[in-house]
Amino acid sequence: MYGDRGTETVDEAFGPLVPVSTYGASKLACEAMLAAYSHMFGIDAVVFRFANVVGAKQTHGVTYDFVRKLLEDPTRLRILGDGTQSKSYIHVSDVVAAMLMLSDQGPSGFDVFNAGTGDYITVTEIADQVVERMGLSGVEYEYAGGARGWKGDVPVVRFNSDKLMARGWECRLSSREALTDSIDSNIREAQRGVTGSA
Repeated sequence: MYGDRGTETVDEAFGPLVPVSTYGASKLACEAMLAAYSHMFGIDAVVFRFANVVGAKQTHGVTYDFVRKLLEDPTRLRILGDGTQSKSYIHVSDVVAAMLMLSDQGPSGFDVFNAGTGDYITVTEIADQVVERMGLSGVEYEYAGGARGWKGDVPVVRFNSDKLMARGWECRLSSREALTDSIDSNIREAQRGVTGSA
């Protein structure tokens, strides 16, 4: 919902918000409704703007897609975009911890918080990580889609989570650690599905 800001690190006060996708626009619209209800009717509301959330039991996303593609063909991997897309990937357990912490503190009025890891990883680095975790070698990468993987993709995202950390939250896992858990879970789930269907 911040739009395409390149390498600029954005905090919750950044504006104007100019989403580049219907997905981002819908999130912005939801935030606006929450803000309006909070101000008009005294409802306490907290908005979280998460980095890319990963973890077990995923049904879509980069690790989910890469694992399944490599199980189908362990020699080639088609990567949307040019592989230089760079983002933060936060583990679902860190997301839940942030939400529970602010819930326990008792929100008052309307507020917005970013939650990211503070580090970043490229799509090619994620592909390398998936290949390594699957015990493969010599995989040929095929890039498609230019700098953006798909319409509305924001290739570089930088979050500032200082506001949330000032409230006592600390991100437990780095992007790479969060992705490792996600990859390993996706491998187990995909292999179970492949085994179960045989």
